[in-house]
Amino acid sequence: MANYTEHIPLKGSERVVVSGAKAIGAANPDESLQVTVLLRSRAQAEDAKTRTTKATASEKAAVESLLKQRAAERQHLTREQFLAQRGALEEDIQKVEEFAHEYGLSISDAHQAKGSVTLSGTVANFCKAFNVELLNYTHANGSFRGRTGPIHIPRNWTASSLLSSGSTTVRKRGLTFARIARP
Repeated sequence: MANYTEHIPLKGSERVVVSGAKAIGAANPDESLQVTVLLRSRAQAEDAKTRTTKATASEKAAVESLLKQRAAERQHLTREQFLAQRGALEEDIQKVEEFAHEYGLSISDAHQAKGSVTLSGTVANFCKAFNVELLNYTHANGSFRGRTGPIHIPRNWTASSLLSSGSTTVRKRGLTFARIARP
Protein backbone atom coordinates (compact mmCIF):
# COMPACT_ATOMS: atom_id res chain seq x y z
CA MET A 1 0.00 0.00 0.00
CA ALA A 2 1.28 3.44 -0.94
CA ASN A 3 1.93 6.20 1.56
CA TYR A 4 -0.34 9.19 0.92
CA THR A 5 0.94 11.55 3.60
CA GLU A 6 2.99 13.90 1.40
CA HIS A 7 0.76 16.30 -0.55
CA ILE A 8 1.29 18.92 -3.24
CA PRO A 9 -1.02 21.75 -4.38
CA LEU A 10 -3.37 20.82 -7.19
CA LYS A 11 -2.55 23.15 -10.06
CA GLY A 12 -5.43 25.46 -10.86
CA SER A 13 -7.46 24.61 -7.75
CA GLU A 14 -6.75 27.88 -5.91
CA ARG A 15 -9.82 29.71 -4.64
CA VAL A 16 -10.43 33.10 -3.10
CA VAL A 17 -13.40 34.24 -1.05
CA VAL A 18 -16.36 35.40 -3.11
CA SER A 19 -16.62 39.18 -3.03
CA GLY A 20 -18.98 40.21 -0.26
CA ALA A 21 -18.88 36.85 1.50
CA LYS A 22 -18.09 36.66 5.20
CA ALA A 23 -16.75 33.60 7.02
CA ILE A 24 -19.04 32.73 9.91
CA GLY A 25 -17.20 29.69 11.26
CA ALA A 26 -15.76 26.29 10.54
CA ALA A 27 -17.86 23.76 8.65
CA ASN A 28 -19.37 21.06 10.84
CA PRO A 29 -16.63 18.37 10.93
CA ASP A 30 -19.26 15.60 11.22
CA GLU A 31 -21.28 16.71 8.19
CA SER A 32 -21.22 14.27 5.27
CA LEU A 33 -20.18 15.16 1.75
CA GLN A 34 -19.06 13.56 -1.48
CA VAL A 35 -16.16 14.22 -3.84
CA THR A 36 -16.12 12.99 -7.42
CA VAL A 37 -12.64 12.50 -8.86
CA LEU A 38 -12.47 12.27 -12.66
CA LEU A 39 -9.51 10.25 -13.89
CA ARG A 40 -7.29 10.36 -16.93
CA SER A 41 -8.28 8.16 -19.84
CA ARG A 42 -6.15 5.41 -21.33
CA ALA A 43 -5.40 7.74 -24.25
CA GLN A 44 -4.19 10.43 -21.86
CA ALA A 45 -2.02 7.84 -20.12
CA GLU A 46 -0.45 6.93 -23.45
CA ASP A 47 0.14 10.62 -24.23
CA ALA A 48 1.86 10.96 -20.86
CA LYS A 49 4.19 8.07 -21.69
CA THR A 50 5.19 9.55 -25.02
CA ARG A 51 5.00 13.15 -23.73
CA THR A 52 3.00 14.20 -26.78
CA THR A 53 -0.05 16.33 -26.33
CA LYS A 54 -0.12 17.98 -29.74
CA ALA A 55 -2.08 16.36 -32.52
CA THR A 56 -0.06 15.04 -35.43
CA ALA A 57 -0.88 16.05 -39.00
CA SER A 58 -2.62 12.71 -39.62
CA GLU A 59 -4.69 13.07 -36.44
CA LYS A 60 -5.75 16.56 -37.49
CA ALA A 61 -6.68 15.25 -40.95
CA ALA A 62 -8.74 12.46 -39.36
CA VAL A 63 -10.65 14.97 -37.24
CA GLU A 64 -11.27 17.22 -40.24
CA SER A 65 -12.58 14.22 -42.18
CA LEU A 66 -14.95 13.28 -39.34
CA LEU A 67 -16.26 16.82 -39.09
CA LYS A 68 -17.22 16.72 -42.74
CA GLN A 69 -19.28 13.53 -42.29
CA ARG A 70 -22.79 13.34 -40.94
CA ALA A 71 -23.08 11.55 -37.59
CA ALA A 72 -24.95 8.61 -39.16
CA GLU A 73 -22.09 8.06 -41.61
CA ARG A 74 -19.37 7.90 -38.97
CA GLN A 75 -18.00 4.70 -37.51
CA HIS A 76 -18.86 4.63 -33.80
CA LEU A 77 -17.08 2.77 -31.04
CA THR A 78 -18.80 -0.07 -29.24
CA ARG A 79 -18.98 0.19 -25.45
CA GLU A 80 -16.12 -2.29 -25.21
CA GLN A 81 -13.99 -0.31 -27.67
CA PHE A 82 -14.73 2.92 -25.83
CA LEU A 83 -13.72 1.38 -22.50
CA ALA A 84 -10.52 -0.02 -24.02
CA GLN A 85 -9.56 3.34 -25.57
CA ARG A 86 -11.09 5.95 -23.30
CA GLY A 87 -11.88 4.30 -19.98
CA ALA A 88 -9.85 5.01 -16.86
CA LEU A 89 -6.92 2.80 -15.97
CA GLU A 90 -7.67 0.29 -13.23
CA GLU A 91 -4.41 1.24 -11.51
CA ASP A 92 -5.60 4.86 -11.22
CA ILE A 93 -8.91 3.77 -9.70
CA GLN A 94 -6.98 1.56 -7.27
CA LYS A 95 -4.77 4.49 -6.18
CA VAL A 96 -7.81 6.64 -5.44
CA GLU A 97 -9.40 3.76 -3.50
CA GLU A 98 -6.22 3.21 -1.43
CA PHE A 99 -6.00 6.93 -0.71
CA ALA A 100 -9.66 7.03 0.34
CA HIS A 101 -9.28 4.15 2.76
CA GLU A 102 -6.15 5.68 4.30
CA TYR A 103 -8.15 8.82 5.17
CA GLY A 104 -11.33 7.09 6.35
CA LEU A 105 -13.29 7.86 3.20
CA SER A 106 -15.52 5.34 1.48
CA ILE A 107 -16.07 4.63 -2.20
CA SER A 108 -19.64 5.47 -3.21
CA ASP A 109 -19.06 4.67 -6.87
CA ALA A 110 -16.19 3.71 -9.15
CA HIS A 111 -16.94 3.77 -12.86
CA GLN A 112 -14.13 2.78 -15.20
CA ALA A 113 -15.92 3.80 -18.42
CA LYS A 114 -16.86 7.23 -17.03
CA GLY A 115 -13.40 7.53 -15.50
CA SER A 116 -14.69 8.59 -12.12
CA VAL A 117 -14.52 7.61 -8.47
CA THR A 118 -16.97 9.14 -6.01
CA LEU A 119 -15.74 9.35 -2.43
CA SER A 120 -17.95 9.81 0.65
CA GLY A 121 -17.00 10.89 4.14
CA THR A 122 -17.08 13.62 6.72
CA VAL A 123 -15.91 17.18 6.36
CA ALA A 124 -13.12 16.41 8.84
CA ASN A 125 -11.85 13.45 6.80
CA PHE A 126 -11.95 15.39 3.52
CA CYS A 127 -10.17 18.36 5.09
CA LYS A 128 -7.41 16.05 6.31
CA ALA A 129 -7.23 14.07 3.05
CA PHE A 130 -6.95 17.13 0.78
CA ASN A 131 -5.32 19.52 3.27
CA VAL A 132 -8.08 22.12 3.03
CA GLU A 133 -10.12 24.09 5.53
CA LEU A 134 -13.83 24.29 4.81
CA LEU A 135 -15.65 27.24 6.31
CA ASN A 136 -19.27 28.35 6.37
CA TYR A 137 -19.87 31.69 4.67
CA THR A 138 -22.75 34.11 4.47
CA HIS A 139 -23.41 36.25 1.43
CA ALA A 140 -26.20 38.46 0.12
CA ASN A 141 -27.24 35.55 -2.14
CA GLY A 142 -27.29 32.99 0.69
CA SER A 143 -24.99 30.88 2.80
CA PHE A 144 -22.51 28.29 1.56
CA ARG A 145 -19.58 26.12 2.55
CA GLY A 146 -16.30 26.95 0.86
CA ARG A 147 -12.54 27.16 1.04
CA THR A 148 -9.66 29.38 0.05
CA GLY A 149 -6.30 28.35 -1.32
CA PRO A 150 -5.51 25.18 -3.25
CA ILE A 151 -6.64 21.61 -2.83
CA HIS A 152 -3.69 19.32 -2.07
CA ILE A 153 -3.29 15.86 -3.54
CA PRO A 154 -0.83 13.06 -2.80
CA ARG A 155 2.57 13.62 -4.40
CA ASN A 156 2.61 10.07 -5.79
CA TRP A 157 -0.53 10.78 -7.84
CA THR A 158 1.68 12.83 -10.15
CA ALA A 159 3.52 9.66 -11.09
CA SER A 160 0.25 8.21 -12.34
CA SER A 161 -0.82 11.53 -13.90
CA LEU A 162 -3.75 12.04 -11.56
CA LEU A 163 -3.70 15.82 -11.62
CA SER A 164 -6.51 18.25 -12.15
CA SER A 165 -6.74 20.80 -14.86
CA GLY A 166 -7.99 23.00 -12.08
CA SER A 167 -11.75 23.07 -12.34
CA THR A 168 -13.10 22.57 -8.85
CA THR A 169 -16.34 23.56 -7.23
CA VAL A 170 -17.36 23.57 -3.60
CA ARG A 171 -21.07 22.99 -3.22
CA LYS A 172 -23.29 22.65 -0.19
CA ARG A 173 -23.29 18.89 -0.70
CA GLY A 174 -19.61 18.48 -1.44
CA LEU A 175 -16.53 19.05 -3.52
CA THR A 176 -16.37 18.19 -7.20
CA PHE A 177 -13.06 17.83 -8.96
CA ALA A 178 -14.03 18.38 -12.54
CA ARG A 179 -11.14 16.83 -14.45
CA ILE A 180 -8.21 14.73 -13.41
CA ALA A 181 -5.54 14.59 -16.08
CA ARG A 182 -1.86 15.07 -16.41
CA PRO A 183 -0.24 18.51 -15.92
